[in-house]
Amino acid sequence: MNWFNKPVQAMSADDVLASLIDNLPKGGRLDPYSETWLFVQQFAVAELQALRIKNDNAKLDDAATAEIRGQIKFAKKLLALHAKADKVALGKPTAF
Repeated sequence: MNWFNKPVQAMSADDVLASLIDNLPKGGRLDPYSETWLFVQQFAVAELQALRIKNDNAKLDDAATAEIRGQIKFAKKLLALHAKADKVALGKPTAF
């Protein structure tokens, strides 16, 4: 078996985040008041606002619009991460 000739499937940023969220450790938590989370949250909110403005451009083609919508979805998932982490820590269902 030749391991090096196997095709490598690239994961989108959305797939990576979904994988991380699905594999959060039991009992782990995200402190919504930590400086790190506040920084990440502020970044994601600003990015989300910028992406929404960019998506309103009527000159975008379908591919560009789809890419921006994917980035918007990623930013929303990132912002929802603390709620997901809290549910995992409390043992509640973790459906998004």
